[in-house]
Amino acid sequence: MKIVITDSGLGGLSICAFLANYLKYSNFTKSIEIVYVNAVPRDDLGYNQMQSRQQKVETFNDTLYGIQHWYQPDFILIACNTLSTLVQDTSFAKNESVSIEEIIHIGVDLILQHLSESHASGVFIFATDTTIEDQIYTRQLGNYGIAEKRMVSQAFTGVATMISNDPEGKKVYQEIKKFIMEAHQKMKQDFLPMYAFLGCTHYGYRKTFFKQAFAELGYNDVTILNPNECAFRHVLFSQNQNSSGDREPTHLTIEFASRYALPEKEISTLSQFLAPYSSQTVHALQNYTLKSNLF
Repeated sequence: MKIVITDSGLGGLSICAFLANYLKYSNFTKSIEIVYVNAVPRDDLGYNQMQSRQQKVETFNDTLYGIQHWYQPDFILIACNTLSTLVQDTSFAKNESVSIEEIIHIGVDLILQHLSESHASGVFIFATDTTIEDQIYTRQLGNYGIAEKRMVSQAFTGVATMISNDPEGKKVYQEIKKFIMEAHQKMKQDFLPMYAFLGCTHYGYRKTFFKQAFAELGYNDVTILNPNECAFRHVLFSQNQNSSGDREPTHLTIEFASRYALPEKEISTLSQFLAPYSSQTVHALQNYTLKSNLF
């Protein structure tokens, strides 16, 4: 089984790491080949820097066709909230038959599981500018009957990039704390329990900072929801994998591909985050495939 995980950067590598860690303790009946594709076209041109939505859609459409050309995957996981808001507008999604799962679908399910437990609960939705501007979470949750007043959306402008390039995390922590304060000022009433949803795959790398910032601001009962931690299950069970106690563990290979050379500082920083979960994912990152014609 060949799976492509794609993200606008390196945040989704944590999903590879969680998957690899899970498989160490599970017995699945098929070998899994994962190719992680960095969907950013240039080091100086991320999706949030593009001038229009149309440019973003066209770039991601090219990425998807490049993935299909080079890897012929059985399944594509879009491990990026920004890209998940764009995929339905691509000609690839409209015309190709490959199975696609979006992190936003996984995230909405995760939020609903928790908000459905109590009508007195609320959620902070933290994400990039594009995700917040599209209001994708509030619209989809609203379709399930979640009242608008129970949701507070907050853009964490620039934080994803900062996480990849701030190994000590001092600047990241201050930015996280600042945006949490802004989000709290938007609340029209108090909700209990309160959840904080990490709507960008990078944010999970600094999950402890979110907890620390909430505690410092006096909010000790906020539960952090990180969809990266459960996304790998959607990958496995979408392919009808069945565990079997009398078989050898699944053989897993991981490859990383990028159109541009990754900054050494970013590789070093992300390697530190990933190492506790999967040395195999770290190896893929540190020995990535540079493919200028990837898409």
